[in-house]
Amino acid sequence: MFAIVRRGNVDVSCTMNGVTRKITFEDALHTPGLQSNLISVSKLSKKGVTINLDVDKAIVKSKEGIEFLLVT
Repeated sequence: MFAIVRRGNVDVSCTMNGVTRKITFEDALHTPGLQSNLISVSKLSKKGVTINLDVDKAIVKSKEGIEFLLVT
């Protein structure tokens, strides 16, 4: 079990292919008891973001088709 301490927006800088972009995760949950970060695929999809899953990675693209996050 984990506790949700706070809910809000989180700005994160992501560097992919040498390009750094600022992205904002809206309605994020702050859960300091978790040892990993979790991302809701369904929430991203509702915003028009595309997630391409492979065996060992996931590539996240904006509505405009720009790759901005690589998850391994």
